Formats: sequence, C-alpha cells, structure tokens
Amino acid sequence: KDGKLVETSWEEALERIVSEFKRLKEEYGPTALAAIGSPRATNEANYLLQKMFRLQLQCNNLDYPGGQSHRATLSTLSQILGKGAMTNSLSEIEKAEVILALGNSIEENTPIVATAMRRASRTHAQTLITVSSTELALSKFAETAIAVPKENMVDFLQSLAKLILEENLYDKDFVAAQTKGIEDLEKSLAQVNHLDTVAQLGMRPSTFEELARTLANASSLAIVYSEDVTADANGAKKVEAIANLAMLTARLGQPHSGIYPLYRHINAQGAMDMGMAPFYYPGHVNVSDPAARDRLSKVWGGQLPDTAGLDYRDIMEAAHQKKIKGLYLLGENPITTEPEREKIQQALKQLEFLVVQDLFFTQCGELADGVLPSTGFAEQEGTLTNTERRAQKLTQVLAAPGGALADWRIV
Repeated sequence: KDGKLVETSWEEALERIVSEFKRLKEEYGPTALAAIGSPRATNEANYLLQKMFRLQLQCNNLDYPGGQSHRATLSTLSQILGKGAMTNSLSEIEKAEVILALGNSIEENTPIVATAMRRASRTHAQTLITVSSTELALSKFAETAIAVPKENMVDFLQSLAKLILEENLYDKDFVAAQTKGIEDLEKSLAQVNHLDTVAQLGMRPSTFEELARTLANASSLAIVYSEDVTADANGAKKVEAIANLAMLTARLGQPHSGIYPLYRHINAQGAMDMGMAPFYYPGHVNVSDPAARDRLSKVWGGQLPDTAGLDYRDIMEAAHQKKIKGLYLLGENPITTEPEREKIQQALKQLEFLVVQDLFFTQCGELADGVLPSTGFAEQEGTLTNTERRAQKLTQVLAAPGGALADWRIV
C-alpha cells in the first residue's frame, strides 16, 4: 500500500493480486504476464501455477531457473527414445562394468551418485572414466580422466560415435532391430574426424581409440552426465550424441546400463513433468499439438493458448525491456542464485506488479508488490519427483508458523 509492504489478511492480499493480474491482462494482453516456478517446489505447486496461468490468464510464459538445461534432455530424449528422462535406476550405476561420467558438477550436485561411482571403482573394481573441463576429485578414482573444454564436448562425443562406426565396433544386431536412421547418423558424422578432435584436446590417438573400444566392448555401460553438460546452446546436440553412443553400444533396455541425466535440484524432473515450461503442457506434451491441447482443454474446462511462451532468460530480458508487466515468482530468488544478478534486479524493478511467494523474505521480496509467506518441506503435504522419476511423498510433521500456507494452497 502506497509503495510499502504492509501486513494484511490472506483475503485482501489474494484479491489484490488477482485484480492486478486481470488488469494487466486486459490492458497489455496475456503475453505481458509471466510466472517462474521452482524445481525446489512440489509437483502440486508447479502444476497449479502453470494451470492457473494457462487456463485463467491464457499465458504460456512459464519456466524456472535451469529449465533450458533440463529441457535439452527432455526434448532430445523424448524425440529419440520416446521418454525424456533417466532410462534406468540410480542404484544400477555402481554395478555397471564401465561408467562414463560427463561434466563438472556430479560431486557438487549429486554427492550420493558420486559416492556410488567411487565405490564402484574402489570396491567393485569397475571402470570409471571421467570427462570434464575442470579437475575433479572424482577423477582420482577414475581409470581414465579426460580433460575436455565445454566447447569441445560435442566434437568429443561425436568423434567417439564416428570411430565406433568406422571400426565396426557397434552392435549391428541391436542397431538393425531396435533403431532407425543409422544411415542418417553416418551422413551427419561424415565430416567428423577423431584425429582432429584428439589434436585439439592434446590426447594421444591411441588413448582415444582405446576409450572407444572400452565403451563398445563393455558388457554394461552407464553414461552419466551432470546438469552443466546441457547448460549451453549445444546442450541438445550433446544429449543426442550421448543417446547415439548408448544405441550404438546396445546399452539401452539393459541392466546396469543406459543414460543417467543428473539434476541439482530436488524436483527438477517433477517441474518438467508438471508442465512448468513454455513449450510443454503436463506430461511433456507440446503446446503446438492441437489434439493434445483439445484433450487438455476438455479436462480443464477452458481454452488454452496455442503459442509457445518465453523461457526464463527471455522472461527476464522482456521484463528488463518493460515488455513483461506482471510476474509471479514462486520459490526462487534469482537475484542471489542466478548469473547477471544486477540485470535481474533491474528487470524486476521495471515490472508494474511483482508477486513473490517464498519461505523467506528474500531480496526479490524486497522489490515485490505482494509477498506471500509459504511453508518449508516439513510443514506441508505434497510430492516430489527425483532424477530417476521416483515420486516421493512429503508428510507434514511441523505446524506452519504464523499464517504461512503451503505453496499449492496459496496458488
């Protein structure tokens, strides 16, 4: 009120938020609105937030920090394998004969998985191969540790596939029976030369060739990669190359094998599954699919927007340019957690109306026109979906402090 945050009732706060978003929609159109969910929030909260914006506000400007990186896996694996998620269970990794670990942040983001890899190498004498652009503690347990700058990762993975094809190391029976497009793959790799790649990396050709043979001849192969692998513009190409390696070596649909994308947040998989994305409805259904849109419209009881919205980065850029007028921020504080913090802060200041729903009074909350106090994980019911697609139920064990409500109840 009058430019200052003051304590009020839930009824008054929610009425004000609803009226402001309706006003902004009528004045500027639905594309002037946006919502940012969270891979830390429950499935229920993310689902209801995207449903509210799509059904009530006709807006697909929906995302969460890190969403672009996660969608590189979701979209690419969905297109190639029919399912945009981990192919096997995490417990199978340490039983693989060979573990190919890609990326810099496996230990930092998923220490339990890193522990399993160390145990596989040290206790079970399995072969661990690390590929990263920085020195890793995990590499001390690896039989082979390869330094590959991020900008060379696509060439590195494609060169492995090319060499496996050239040397006839791939599983011809599996490729013929279970895959399509081997000729297209060969054409796409026509200009790839592993000798050029190893020269760029400063590797001995014999080391690279032995690596290709190790992957191709392994009785089980787990390809594990951390979130940073897909964080740049070439993320989808890297995932495609990883999937090609898994198919060429016939390590899909096999125990202790497969593709293992790792995410740093507790509900990144769930946020994608629930449709907190500008291009996908819940269940990874593309918003441009008219049949799926009609089906969901009938279930939800209203028309839905048919044009893909802005992703997280574009939302912030549009807010900075005063094209986004209203923003709903759930469970995230990008001023302190994301790059370009000053630009994000300036973008939030340009908004006509900002709602922050969070457990704490954050830096983003200080800029907000409305702050909604939510509860912690021990103070609410809900579900989370971990990186191996296992749903985990939250059971409330503590009373919510003050007048705080669970995220999903607020939405």
